[in-house]
Amino acid sequence: MSIEKVVVLSDQKPGHFNQSLGVAERINGAEVKLVDVIFKSRRHDLALRRRGILNQVLPLAKKRKRAALVKVLEQESLAKILSVKPSVIISAGSSVAVPNLFLGDILGVPSITCGIPSPIGISKFALALVAGHKKPPRRRNVFVTIGAPNRIDKEKLEGATDYWQKKYGTFLPKSGPILGIAVGGNARNLYIDESTMESLLVEIRDFMERGDGSFIITTSRRTPRILNEFLAAQLSDDPRCLLFIDACKEEANPLPMMLAACDVILVSEDSATMISEAASGSTKVVVWGVERGKGKMPGDARLVPLLTAGDHILYCSRRQLDRRGKLQKLIEESLVRAQDVEPLQEAKRCALEIERRWGDRHENFIGTALF
Repeated sequence: MSIEKVVVLSDQKPGHFNQSLGVAERINGAEVKLVDVIFKSRRHDLALRRRGILNQVLPLAKKRKRAALVKVLEQESLAKILSVKPSVIISAGSSVAVPNLFLGDILGVPSITCGIPSPIGISKFALALVAGHKKPPRRRNVFVTIGAPNRIDKEKLEGATDYWQKKYGTFLPKSGPILGIAVGGNARNLYIDESTMESLLVEIRDFMERGDGSFIITTSRRTPRILNEFLAAQLSDDPRCLLFIDACKEEANPLPMMLAACDVILVSEDSATMISEAASGSTKVVVWGVERGKGKMPGDARLVPLLTAGDHILYCSRRQLDRRGKLQKLIEESLVRAQDVEPLQEAKRCALEIERRWGDRHENFIGTALF
């Protein structure tokens, strides 16, 4: 029997629930239900996380787990989950991890997490879908991915420009290469400053002048406000900038539109999510380096060597970004790349793994036992 219904628990953060949705939507024949997990307060969220830690040591009975959820969750949110009667539950993010585990045990269905939620980890989950650059442990309940699963695929890119064309008018030129530039933000030991953006813009403008091209640029919700303001000032009168998108002022994710409209996508190395999405929708991706602080390489930065080794992306380090012409050469190389490497399909791989484990026997699964 196939997996009939999948509940995706959402913490209302697109970077999280898009991972879970990307996997759920690719489970063959499954009905997908996205449910917002709403806590009564931040205090109730933290209280449930503490219960989750306690459950690691002294497993709670189902009645106590149900009572804990009733105490901390808005009742409408909990009622929606319980009414669906899912075959599996999927979530991403720490705040929804304990609800996922408790509900899985209460309903007798597998609990699946994307990533390693803190502080409870992955030991109690039926399956953890974890990116290799996070260095997950080798366990039977761990499935290793290349980057983060997401909703991007060729089918979803069809019509991806419609929303933006309606909002801003016809902004796509009829000729010349179009570059899409995705700017992330500060992360642990990774940060973007004005000098980094200046070096990037010099290279982009030089390339535009030689190739008679244009570009679209978007920031992210993590981009510092001062950097948004700097870019807005720099690009306000640039005729080759088709769109400057401040992600904090937009509800829609601009990356699918950029993947559909642009010839090459340039992504900052600080965001594993954006890099994964770009590599899932295009084989013509250049990741550009940002400033690094002292200490060991951050987890997100470890994704870049994996994708470079697999020929999924090209990489321009922060030092190389200051060398006039280096980024331009990589853009040119990307434009003429052979199509012998397929885009990433990690969400599909995850869905196939879930089908392999429970597609024929999910009715017999009880609780959240480990493999």
